[in-house]
Amino acid sequence: MRIAFFDAIGWDYTIESVQSHPLGGTQSALCYLAMELVKFGHEIYLINHTKILHQSYGVTCIPIYLVNESIFIALDLDFFIVINDANKTNFLREILPLKTHLILWTGHDADQPAIQALSDPNLASLYDQIVFVSQWQRLRYIKKFNLVSEQTTVFPNCAAPIFLKTFSSKKSISLKKITPIKLAYTSTPFRGLELLLDIFPNIYAQFKNCQLQVFSSLKVYQIDSTLEQDPYVELYQRCHEIPGVEYIGSVPQPELAEHLKNVAILAYPNTFPETGCIAVMEAMASGCHVITSNLGALPETTAGFATLIPISDDWQIYKQQFTQALVTILKNIQDTNYQDELYQKLNQQIKYIKLNHNWTIRAKEWESWLQSILEDRHHSRLNWQALAKFYRDHQKYTYLISLYESELEKQPHNLELYLEAGIALILNGQESEAQLLWSVALAELSSEDYQTWVSTLVDQLVFTANQQHGLGNIDIAIALRNYVREFDSSNINNLITIANILLTHEYDLDYITQVLGEIKSKLKNCELNELTDETYLELEKLINVLAEVMPLEESTYEILEMISSWKHNSLDIANTIKEIINTSRKYYEKKSFTYKYGDIYLTICRRSYASLYFMAEVYFFSDDLSNALLLINQALAECHTLASQAITNAKKLSYLLKFGGRWQEALITYQDQIKLLTQLVSGKDDNPLTYHEPLHLIVMSFVHYYMSDDLTNRQTLLSQVSSLCQLSIANNSISQGFTPKIHISTKQTQQTKTLKIGYISHCFRTHSVGWLASGLMTQHNHEKFEIYLYIIDVLNNDRDPVCEWYKRICDHYFIGHTDFEELARQIAEDEIDILIDLDSITHDITTAVMCLKPAPIQVCWLGFNAPGLKEIDYFLIDHYVLGNEAQDYYFEKLWRLPNSYISVDGFEVHLATLKRHDLDIPNDVIIFLSSQGGQKRHPDTMSLQLQIIKNVPNSFFLIKGFADQVSIQESFYSIASEIGLSASQLRFLKPDSTSMIHRANLGIADVILDTFPYNGATTTLEALWMGIPLVTRVGQQFAARNSYTFLKNAGVEEGIAWTDEEYVEWGIKFGTDHELRRKVAEKLRRARYSAPLWDAKGFTKEVEAAYQAMWHNYVTGEMILPPGHRIG
Repeated sequence: MRIAFFDAIGWDYTIESVQSHPLGGTQSALCYLAMELVKFGHEIYLINHTKILHQSYGVTCIPIYLVNESIFIALDLDFFIVINDANKTNFLREILPLKTHLILWTGHDADQPAIQALSDPNLASLYDQIVFVSQWQRLRYIKKFNLVSEQTTVFPNCAAPIFLKTFSSKKSISLKKITPIKLAYTSTPFRGLELLLDIFPNIYAQFKNCQLQVFSSLKVYQIDSTLEQDPYVELYQRCHEIPGVEYIGSVPQPELAEHLKNVAILAYPNTFPETGCIAVMEAMASGCHVITSNLGALPETTAGFATLIPISDDWQIYKQQFTQALVTILKNIQDTNYQDELYQKLNQQIKYIKLNHNWTIRAKEWESWLQSILEDRHHSRLNWQALAKFYRDHQKYTYLISLYESELEKQPHNLELYLEAGIALILNGQESEAQLLWSVALAELSSEDYQTWVSTLVDQLVFTANQQHGLGNIDIAIALRNYVREFDSSNINNLITIANILLTHEYDLDYITQVLGEIKSKLKNCELNELTDETYLELEKLINVLAEVMPLEESTYEILEMISSWKHNSLDIANTIKEIINTSRKYYEKKSFTYKYGDIYLTICRRSYASLYFMAEVYFFSDDLSNALLLINQALAECHTLASQAITNAKKLSYLLKFGGRWQEALITYQDQIKLLTQLVSGKDDNPLTYHEPLHLIVMSFVHYYMSDDLTNRQTLLSQVSSLCQLSIANNSISQGFTPKIHISTKQTQQTKTLKIGYISHCFRTHSVGWLASGLMTQHNHEKFEIYLYIIDVLNNDRDPVCEWYKRICDHYFIGHTDFEELARQIAEDEIDILIDLDSITHDITTAVMCLKPAPIQVCWLGFNAPGLKEIDYFLIDHYVLGNEAQDYYFEKLWRLPNSYISVDGFEVHLATLKRHDLDIPNDVIIFLSSQGGQKRHPDTMSLQLQIIKNVPNSFFLIKGFADQVSIQESFYSIASEIGLSASQLRFLKPDSTSMIHRANLGIADVILDTFPYNGATTTLEALWMGIPLVTRVGQQFAARNSYTFLKNAGVEEGIAWTDEEYVEWGIKFGTDHELRRKVAEKLRRARYSAPLWDAKGFTKEVEAAYQAMWHNYVTGEMILPPGHRIG
């Protein structure tokens, strides 16, 4: 037999160590057993912490660091015997071949740490057998670890061979046990030495002719007797100090055997539960009287030959009883009347040890027992099922198959084994072998038995597939489920699971489509209430996965359409379809899916207000304005509160404006909107605003600025709306537990403080605001200002190149999405001093954050007109963009910068792609251009623009921008017809592919005609940068004065009109006066190098001075305005 002993303890020892060094009991037992087994002709290996590979007494000693699976395959072991340590069971079983039986041989008590792994029944069952050194120990393990009795065996340890040769007759014993009478202690110091040293002075006082020899230390554990390593050094020193005590320490067994020849008594007041006790066996073999406790297995080991003292919780009683027993034996030894009886008993004791604790005999017993395990080939291994589970769990499929083959030889009619063996073959990639094996099993089955067997097989296949899926073995999991598909074709749950796996792991689309086709076939004629709970859950998962992985495939649509038609549908697929619709909107070529899914969505939601509103937005952003208006009108009919009516009506108005040609309908809708808002702020509706309504009301106020230039009445109304909404937003957040901690700084820090400036916007990306704010962000002084960006990324644009640039130039950034409370909390935690809103009323999340006031100073700038919120402290403007009387209509303080409220360092321009001949326009005519979206196309201004064209000979008008092209063209043609202008002078242009090309193509124009009452902003700046004269109409509202302030800050007065008449006059002048156009173009060219409009660095210094003044006022209450700045 090939047998390996494995000892993981960190000791460096070999077989010969037992002859030359003190060694622990279990290790010495291992060495003697190994030597005997070698004598019997077996190949024996010792794997431990020896340093080199070598032979010792015929045993091959292998360093533990060499252990691996290859070594064990090469060794081809029959048995692998683990010494004491159960912690490495899984590791060892995994690398050992199947044929190798795993045995645990332990001398530990059941409470030792190294053995606690047996508490896991799965681990304990991996051992073919567990060997104990006493029945007492065995019973303790069975009770504690619930072991199977048949799995356990007892082989008591033995005395070393040297001790069995000590005495052969009564005479020899009596000659050696003469005065002085020697007592000995031969165990480790912690097992009772201290008690013995307490006892011995009393003994010595009565028997001056006795001597105690102490053979004890921790050297048996390879610990030196130094103060640093051995905690019992003081106990050894005490031995030296007590009269009659000789401290010798631990010695090798041959030397100990020589000493014990002369020892009369083993005095061992044991306090440790021995599982066997080799020290006692050695003393008994040496003809010593043994006095010890009855603790642990000592009664079993001593077999009636020793004097056993009952262990007591009271150590004084125990010591008294031990002393009395020792005195009695000492007296008997000295009494000649008792000597014959004593020596006769000792001879019997020696004979008992020689017969029962002899390593030659014990090794024969081990050999016979191990051989019986090997020869019992017709019976299953006791732990074969545990091994099967282990191999399966650890993916050791070759061993698993071998195990099943072995068991099938022993249990050829066990059909379950065929089932499990086939699955093992599949796991190992041997599908054809699995099929053959199953066909053998099924050949003789009746129809009823066949169905039972298949049902069990399907259950096992599903269980194993789930297990393999969890392990990441996706191909195997699918293969197993395909067998379920074969054996149980009606199992829809299995098909759905296969589809989920294929989709999640991006398998071939044709394969996925095939499986989805089978699912559709199964679902076609059933209702939801016919499905099991498990199938229901899997179907719900499939829907979500389809929506995520392949939302825009026909098979996905067909499944969702079928499910949506079920009468008793409680599946929550509305949100899933909504997500698919949002996905489809990103792909123009998939627009048909947008509409098809939209129909399903409306059906499932029973055309509710929310679904109608949502789909109206979908159609609107898909440029299907007709359907958008149809649905928004239906949504409006479903409104039952003033707030929802106002929000939906405003949305309708924005659609009409985007058309650019339905002005009369837009005007009626606008008048309705004014009425609705007036009633709302007057308290005509008792219904409280819902969580999101305040945000929509504020944001939708932007539509008013396209309709008329009415600063006085409209700004007052919108400020009232904003105030009402702010209160609702704050109350809703507080009621839900939101309380941002607003940062407060002390006056003492204000002079030296680096201000934390936060900018919040959804436009830190490829967007007009993103371009226009770049000059300020580039020029900031980071020594005085720490810049934080709060990027609202609802559309997942954080990888946009402009957004990436912003993230690089700021000091800190935070990306938020739809949770405005999270954003506000982050701003407060960052202790922002001044928070600047770049969106104003153009984004609901930004507005909501500002309403919660997370910073002590809040400013509105750039994005749009101020929202009219008391929580915003300042509106950053200049001296032109709002008139001097405007402060009366704003809650925010109007902070006027010395020059322009905006400045950029120019624009990037590409090569022009538009030529006059492309438009069939002669080279010698005047070209006017207006480039704006449909919502800015006010019919009154359109009429003024066409009057200019009519009055400038040889002129053409280019109209460019996003709008419904048919509608906008019809509107312009209609007005042209009214004033007698030929439609041939009008050209309608499509938007350019990029902003850089758009700017280059502006060069085709001689004059730009601005819109009113909503001027251009970015478009005006682009035109001025390109050096093209511009005509603008100046009004009262912010949106009607942008172009005015830009011209003023570019040093140009020409083209600024304060009335409709002046607008037309300036248009005609520019169109007919070449020198005027040249003069203004030259002004604009020179302005690039000196005008405030193009001086981002100077502008940034003005803004930073404003921030410092705002902060100074906040911490001191004193407002000191920088030069040129003004409030109001």
